Amino acid sequence: MSEKIKRKTFSKNKRLEISRKTNNRCCYCGDELDGVFHIAHIISFMSLKIKGIEDNDDSNYMASCPQCNRFELGGGLEFFRETLMEQTKRALRDSVNYRFALKYNQIKETPTPIVFYFETLKKTK
Repeated sequence: MSEKIKRKTFSKNKRLEISRKTNNRCCYCGDELDGVFHIAHIISFMSLKIKGIEDNDDSNYMASCPQCNRFELGGGLEFFRETLMEQTKRALRDSVNYRFALKYNQIKETPTPIVFYFETLKKTK
């Protein structure tokens, strides 16, 4: 039998406190949250469970836009970073629209290292 994973619930005040950590912006992309956000685990929830670590350290929680949190898929920061770096290769392989736009110079590929918004905040503090 698989163990049921119980996720932590957050009060309205705790959610606001978490979103303020990143200036009410998504911890990954930096977009404004406008009050709608998910609570993201910077060290993935599953990684914590595998290591037997309880999910109770507030420093591990950040606010994320729903799109980034869904795309991150709980694989952890480096997996998410690698997945993002692969997107243009996937688009080139899978999308006729992308290849056509590239052919007519409507897209300029500019591969750069992925730096998440919350990582830029740490550098300035």
